[in-house]
Amino acid sequence: MKCKNCNAEIPDGSQFCPVCGKNVNEFTPNQQQFSGNQVSNTQDEDYSIWMKILCLIIPIVGIILYFVKKDQEPVKAKSALTFGLIGVGINFLYYML
Repeated sequence: MKCKNCNAEIPDGSQFCPVCGKNVNEFTPNQQQFSGNQVSNTQDEDYSIWMKILCLIIPIVGIILYFVKKDQEPVKAKSALTFGLIGVGINFLYYML
């Protein structure tokens, strides 16, 4: 088993990580416990198509969202930054022509 905090190897049956000391049974706010030991992590979700379009049309929104969300939701943050930078490029080309 691996620690969700530092990715160190944890011996089976341990309650705490031997490297960082984190309780291995503790759930973070963005995780939900389902039946049994199955846990779903919502950090892997991406923004909807409408939010991506908004970041494309108004690039500053995507860039700001990146800095706001980069620690809590890295997948969403990267998506927002990508579409924001693409929007900057499109706007640059539009104004140059």
